[in-house]
Amino acid sequence: MNWWVNQWNNLSSMERALALLLLSMFVFGAVGINLAATKYFFEPLSSSTLLYAFVVMMIAHKAYNLRFVTVLVFAFCVGMGVEIVGVKTGAIFGKYEYTSLLGFHLLSVPIIIGINWISLTYTTNNIAAYLIKNKAFASIFAAMAMVGFDMLIEPLAIKHKFWIWLDDGSPPIQNYISWFIVSLILSFTYQSLIDTKLNFMTVIFSIGLIFFLLIDILIK
Repeated sequence: MNWWVNQWNNLSSMERALALLLLSMFVFGAVGINLAATKYFFEPLSSSTLLYAFVVMMIAHKAYNLRFVTVLVFAFCVGMGVEIVGVKTGAIFGKYEYTSLLGFHLLSVPIIIGINWISLTYTTNNIAAYLIKNKAFASIFAAMAMVGFDMLIEPLAIKHKFWIWLDDGSPPIQNYISWFIVSLILSFTYQSLIDTKLNFMTVIFSIGLIFFLLIDILIK
């Protein structure tokens, strides 16, 4: 409990307001996206929530330098690259396609997907480095956490038709294997090049996102 209190006290007034707004977006979104009367309003807002989460974490990040920015750009380019190839060929994650619900597309892939690859890489590696001092093990832990997030995201995405799996409607095991490989590459790069310091906003983002995803799974 002391850790939570200390971390919260270390946030500026603006950061606390941004954090509370982020949590509120996840809480209200979890309900709104599952109510028949409001789901068509909340579904397109999912990409805005993810974009806001990314912006909030970047505002709260304290140590900016060229190496850090380069790693984030690398994560975006790798994430978008594998997604574009994946959608076009079905050779990486399986056969799937994105719908229009996640906003602007680049070569059939929503830009927010590339941003979310950054967010997940940043979040999981921040937390992994805090928990595990060995960089190799931290990379593996972060990659496994990213796969875990994808496993939680898939039911929501299928349910609300953010993307569609073209064979039997479900992600193949190939999807999770590829997610782990790509995540491991990004995580190893991050752990090798960045001196990580836990950004409390990543913990808030993780809690909010997991809450949002679990509520969606529980509501039929």
